[in-house]
Amino acid sequence: MGFITVDKESWEKIVVVKEYIDENFCKDLNVTEIAEKFGLNPKVLTERFAYCFGVTVKKYILDKKRYKFMEMIRERNPKTPLNISGYGYELGFNSSASFRNFIKRSTGKTCTELMDEI
Repeated sequence: MGFITVDKESWEKIVVVKEYIDENFCKDLNVTEIAEKFGLNPKVLTERFAYCFGVTVKKYILDKKRYKFMEMIRERNPKTPLNISGYGYELGFNSSASFRNFIKRSTGKTCTELMDEI
């Protein structure tokens, strides 16, 4: 990746994109759709977002989902049965398997192990 500069207008647009992601990260978002929504090239969006916030758009979205999951399991009623697939769907994953795999890859632990720790 070459040297990237971000002018004021571009910075403001990237901030609006971040705000959009913050409000919609529980949906099934992808970089291409976000870029189209804001009139940006996906590569340009990825580069500028990473320059401004230190992470790619995709990583930012996945981090938000992981943090939200951790918050959800901390706040859950311990008497409520575990519904891991419900958490996954609530966080915008299309299947419980993809959610479970994401959690295992990103934390090194299974959903159940994380829930038992908290």
